[in-house]
Amino acid sequence: MEPDDPIMQGPGERRVAEAAERIVAEGRPRLHRTWTSLVATSLLGGIDVGVGVMTLLYVRHETGSELLAGLAFSVGLIALLLGHSELFTEGFLVPVATVIAGAATWTQLARLWTTVLAMNLIGGWVFTWLVMRAYPGLHPTAAAAGAHFVDGGYTLGTFCLAVLGGASSRS
Repeated sequence: MEPDDPIMQGPGERRVAEAAERIVAEGRPRLHRTWTSLVATSLLGGIDVGVGVMTLLYVRHETGSELLAGLAFSVGLIALLLGHSELFTEGFLVPVATVIAGAATWTQLARLWTTVLAMNLIGGWVFTWLVMRAYPGLHPTAAAAGAHFVDGGYTLGTFCLAVLGGASSRS
């Protein structure tokens, strides 16, 4: 629908049309990036999250406070935001809306998702491996933090944590 269609004449409808245009304008460059740019920003996204994990573990190890550790994790998210890195869970609406609007193809969307997922995992795993080798004193803290989620089972509490974790990523 075009913004000048009679059905799109109200102020609310115009705002919706303008928002949709902004989403497509943001998604187009994300879906048309070169391989080098996509791999680099995605790899850095995984490293940025790894920085958050490192700060979380260090603060939890030093203070014993889960609250402070959770706040420390935001360092990685801030690095992600400032570095304009690509994160797999970030802004799923934007590239899908871009494809639906016809400004990109489903193949480009699949390329984005698979590359970002793979590079985020590789970047995060390699950075975390480096941290674990560089700071062996963090091993017990990392094991305890991981065991909490692995041993938590499928309960309402772990489901709620997953929902909150997914909701905290940028849209």
